[in-house]
Amino acid sequence: LTVAQFSLLNHLSKREPQPPLKLAEAFQVSKGTMTSTIGRLEAKGFVTVTPNPKDGRGKFVGITDAGRTARMDALTAAAPHFQWLSAHIDADAVSSLTDRLASLRKVLDAERDSAT
Repeated sequence: LTVAQFSLLNHLSKREPQPPLKLAEAFQVSKGTMTSTIGRLEAKGFVTVTPNPKDGRGKFVGITDAGRTARMDALTAAAPHFQWLSAHIDADAVSSLTDRLASLRKVLDAERDSAT
């Protein structure tokens, strides 16, 4: 997985299926860039693209079970890097920073979700 592909799988793992345009806005990339990333993930069977039942022209992108597995595999593969890092950085400092970043992410996600 590329960073962009992992990021999209990670994003979709926490949300209901979303339109490609909303995903592009969330990642601050062009619709074409997002369409390319979605297409690559769809070819791997990691996401599904389904028609919008209210508007036949629109689509929704959702994560598949295979996509959830790929996301978890990527996190597992990254674990040794995080373990190395934790041996070199104070655990309390990392925990404090993680809590602050999680709070920031919640605020930013809520703002982004309310803007669309």
